[in-house]
Amino acid sequence: MNTKTFQSEFFKFNKFFEDNINFTLTRFGDGEMTILFNGFADFTSKFNGEWVYDPNNERHQFFRNKLIEAIQYKGNEYYIGVVPPSLVGWEKHNKIRKISEQNEEMLTFCTIYMRSNYDLFLKHTYPLFKNYDIIGVFHSKANFSNLDFKIKKIYSVGVNAWMNNYYLTDEIPKYIKENKIKNHLFLFAAGPLAPILIKECHMIEPENIYMNIGSTMDLLVGLGGTRHYLRGEANEKTNMDDWYGDKMLSL
Repeated sequence: MNTKTFQSEFFKFNKFFEDNINFTLTRFGDGEMTILFNGFADFTSKFNGEWVYDPNNERHQFFRNKLIEAIQYKGNEYYIGVVPPSLVGWEKHNKIRKISEQNEEMLTFCTIYMRSNYDLFLKHTYPLFKNYDIIGVFHSKANFSNLDFKIKKIYSVGVNAWMNNYYLTDEIPKYIKENKIKNHLFLFAAGPLAPILIKECHMIEPENIYMNIGSTMDLLVGLGGTRHYLRGEANEKTNMDDWYGDKMLSL
């Protein structure tokens, strides 16, 4: 096992920005983990409306298979964020690692910009976004008027986006190919649709930055404190390196 600290991984990806290195950072959090483990989940009534997965629904299995393809996809500078054992235990952590079939070097934390790294994100990463042409995939309720940068093109998604907005897996790669989009920054905040989209985009053109930012920008785009760490709850803001010790760091 490689020992990786929560903060050192953050600064590793931040240096990619500083050195103008294109990379992909996709993530499979506890929600995506539930889907991959074939467990039921319904968050369609949560906050602004999220997603549902029913293992007994044959149609849902199609989308689960696409998520499996996304976590098993391998590419240049293509990093996979998974849930660390400190949050879900070693059994679940090892299970999702096994499903991913990824090399150790390509694995990182799914929470890399969240929790105790959120303030680091606001201070060190968010300001760098203005240096890029940006394409975003956000919830339809998002408001971009208060951002420190302009977004060149926005794709809006709604409730249960990974099914209802699945057509974007064709539309966005087509846009990239037809317009020869390179060296752009793509920001994805679309639940389990995000890693599926990222995989399809990377296959068409790897010379961009593709980031699954999850809930990281929810406050910035007016979606509210959708997660504990965004509401400033103390246990979510504790330095995770200190909180979990070495068990947190083995990936």
